[in-house]
Amino acid sequence: MSTYQTPSEIKEIYTKKNIVSEYDALRFEAPLPRMVHQAEVEEVNKYCQNKGLVDSVLELAVGTGRVSKNVKNIRRGVAFDNSEEMLRYSGQILDPSVWKMMKGDAFNLPFESNFDLVYSFRFIRHFNVGERQLLYKQILKSLKPKGAFIFEALNLRAPVSVKERFGIGKANIVDKPIYDELWERESLLKELDSAGFTNTVLVPVYRSSVVRYLDRIFSLTKFNHLAKKNKILGSIIVTLYSNIETVSSDKGNCFEWVVICQKSG
Repeated sequence: MSTYQTPSEIKEIYTKKNIVSEYDALRFEAPLPRMVHQAEVEEVNKYCQNKGLVDSVLELAVGTGRVSKNVKNIRRGVAFDNSEEMLRYSGQILDPSVWKMMKGDAFNLPFESNFDLVYSFRFIRHFNVGERQLLYKQILKSLKPKGAFIFEALNLRAPVSVKERFGIGKANIVDKPIYDELWERESLLKELDSAGFTNTVLVPVYRSSVVRYLDRIFSLTKFNHLAKKNKILGSIIVTLYSNIETVSSDKGNCFEWVVICQKSG
């Protein structure tokens, strides 16, 4: 099956009003995707907390603002996106005393050593290696020396059932699949090294076979459907999943990694 993959195709998808209004509900209402989302936010917050206070932050492809609205310990940030609809939506959520909304092209960023931290989720993985290298160059250009870049990378070795659970390779929000890169651990590290990043750390997310088993049972019994409707129940399940993940030692079969890498100084 063909996929949406080129930069122009990706841009067009996320300018559609129905995609913007339904994006979070389609992707993050169920407990398992919420757990993955929370794990991503947690890694960004850990980084910021360890720095005490991050002076300048860029979120690339801010989308609905689902990540940045939960990020703490930053002084000022730029929420960057190509989609006016996404910026309009996230602009109603993000704190205007911290965040500046900016429309533009991620392949031609108007910044020069401006940021201590750049992060981006559900974006880098949609492009082929040549286009990713172009994005990496723009990100490195925008970072201050020793600045960090955080994003998520899908694990090629994740179980097929896990990838299917998250709709990888399936048409879910549009009429055909949006391209998703799947990485081997070593090829990911090599790719980032060749792009010019250093000190790369890969944090595994959704690696527990126990969580996979529980999610399958909850799906079969329609419990997940109830959890979508009942926020308290959903939060209890997310907390359960997160606690199990914390003690899991199964790192090889994770769904994705949160990648934390650095511009050399």
